[in-house]
Amino acid sequence: MAVAAGVWLASQFPMPLWLPALALGVSVLALLGAWRLRSAAEAIWLAAFGALVALGALRYTLSAPLPSPQSIARYNGQRVTLDGVIVAEPDVRPTHTNLRLRPWRVLGASGFDEALDDLVLIRIAAGTDATRWRYGDALRATGLLDAPPRMSAFDYREYLARQGVFSWMPQPRALARIGEGYGNPIVARLLDAKDAVRQAVRRILPRPEAALLNGVLIGDDKDIPDAVQEAFRRTGTSHIVAISGFNVSIVIALVIPLLGRMLNPRRAALFAIPAIAVYTVFVGASASVVRAATMAGIGLFGALFWRKGFTLNTLCAAACLMLVANPHTLFDVGFQLSFMATLGLVLYADRLSGPVRTWAQLRLRNERAQKAIMLILDGALVTLAAQLTTLPLILATYSQLSIISLPANILILPLQPPIMILGGLAAVIALFAPQTIGALAALPAHAFLTTTIRIIAWLSEFEAAAISVYGFGPPAVLAYYIVLLALTAFALQPALARRAIADLLRARLKTTAILGIAGVALALGGVYWFQRPDGKLHAIFLGGSAIIQSPSGHQAVFAGGGGDVASTL
Repeated sequence: MAVAAGVWLASQFPMPLWLPALALGVSVLALLGAWRLRSAAEAIWLAAFGALVALGALRYTLSAPLPSPQSIARYNGQRVTLDGVIVAEPDVRPTHTNLRLRPWRVLGASGFDEALDDLVLIRIAAGTDATRWRYGDALRATGLLDAPPRMSAFDYREYLARQGVFSWMPQPRALARIGEGYGNPIVARLLDAKDAVRQAVRRILPRPEAALLNGVLIGDDKDIPDAVQEAFRRTGTSHIVAISGFNVSIVIALVIPLLGRMLNPRRAALFAIPAIAVYTVFVGASASVVRAATMAGIGLFGALFWRKGFTLNTLCAAACLMLVANPHTLFDVGFQLSFMATLGLVLYADRLSGPVRTWAQLRLRNERAQKAIMLILDGALVTLAAQLTTLPLILATYSQLSIISLPANILILPLQPPIMILGGLAAVIALFAPQTIGALAALPAHAFLTTTIRIIAWLSEFEAAAISVYGFGPPAVLAYYIVLLALTAFALQPALARRAIADLLRARLKTTAILGIAGVALALGGVYWFQRPDGKLHAIFLGGSAIIQSPSGHQAVFAGGGGDVASTL
């Protein structure tokens, strides 16, 4: 939390490099002094907190999303010819393909230039180029180089800048491969294997099921039809497509027992760490995957020294390492949701399931009935625990609240382990066997995939499946977490302490009410402040329509009636 606070402060209040460096030095000296003098624990913790905040601020300042003096962004606004190498897996979508290019040389109006830094995003419209691009390919592109756009609802320029991209070429006039094999050979082989799995799944399953299985196995959800993706969003079940801790746990469950028969468990854990690293690269190393892999790595590393892990500490240590390695991870929605969902499971899952399990044991004498009830309720309680901590982020990011998320997750979560295990087995068979055999091997997974899609499609058809929530900005998010933190701290107190706090609040009911009303008013005022009109014209394009907001804040909906509404406006 301290490192994250430092990163956020530095992002909101730009500061010279010497300031966080000085603060870090002073905090470290204070920490060492408090330790040597055996000061009170509060003083040591305060000094450590200050040091971590300063570390986060320093790390962000060192990697601020600004173009370097030799950046390719110097040529923005010019028609250029540039040579470079693709440094990431091509992002293939139904409407376009994105290529991230590290430029070698550029030919502009002033001649050749080879002193280049930063990356370029090249976007190729679907149907305009039949070349199958791969990681490590060298290419030559000719076209208009420009700064990425800023959209009214999403700052695409800032999003790319955090990843070192300050220029893009949205419509290259000419594009040609001039070489191949310039990437890391290990990464190239892993991406080739990933593409082989993707194509094998597409051969043995129809599109909706194949796209969903590719999302579950390798994190590639770009081929899922828009209608299916919208159904997942409306039912609050999009998380099943995201690679997460469950996938990593499957890798551990496969590697350790297999190696444990040949080696002792400690040595098996040692080999499991690189296996997890390989899997992370294989599925794309998104923030949620890296978080899960880092937690697993920390836990396995502790097992080498016979140390039993504490999940909350492991989660915080993983987040700290990720932020120090790349402070821009803090602003990744995937990281935020993954971290908060895991935090919710750690803090609330057992505390919610404990009383329910006791109730089932007291009311149901039949052991099978107890297991059946708990199988259903465990899914609901796990979903509830994760939603307690992710709800404000979902509302702030997607402006949508799924009313039926709880029953939807109860119905489909039990289907996901068979999908991954049976689907993964079918994909492996399809890699080496004829298509007919692969299709037969995929039949069990096909049944689970079809059932999942049909359940989600059926639930999403309810008119009240999801409601739109607007204006849930940073103040509302902060207020929610403050209240949740206070309630959690209260629940963790001993029974006598909780009773004393409740008696104190009742004795000072008037003061408590005034403070509560003041807090609500402050939160509402903050929401209004952050959502007030900014004096600019905003246009949000939604297919054939658009939402227009005037500089004074008035809104109007423009129905294009088909065609290109952007051109019409």
